[in-house]
Amino acid sequence: MRSKGLCTCYPGATVWFTASSAQSAHTRTVAFVLAERLRANGRKVEVLGAHAPAAARRSSDPTLLLELTDSDLVRFGVMAEVLVRNGVLALILSGGVHETVRVRHAASGTPLGEIRLDTGQTVEQSVRSAHSQLAVQGLA
Repeated sequence: MRSKGLCTCYPGATVWFTASSAQSAHTRTVAFVLAERLRANGRKVEVLGAHAPAAARRSSDPTLLLELTDSDLVRFGVMAEVLVRNGVLALILSGGVHETVRVRHAASGTPLGEIRLDTGQTVEQSVRSAHSQLAVQGLA
């Protein structure tokens, strides 16, 4: 079924982009480019992470992924669970998946994936790599 051009036939999933702080601007760009491409193909996608307004107020450089607190990571995980139940692919920008989120997702049966980007790639190469990682995990 399609709603406003977006297909509700895809299952939702939470996907964590993991990156070092040195890769944060690149990872952020890749996540947003990937999200736009997936939306263009009818997929419902939201990007969650340190780019959010509350985080931006804590940093003078909006391109950086901030060090997220444990409570930030758990909050993003809970928000992702709600989005996933509604068929949304939730892309979360973070240094890694918090163990509490892994446990919650496993208990609720929420699909959870992870994308690791290689350093030294162009944005286009990284977007293709991220998309293929989603496909391998059955989340594309």
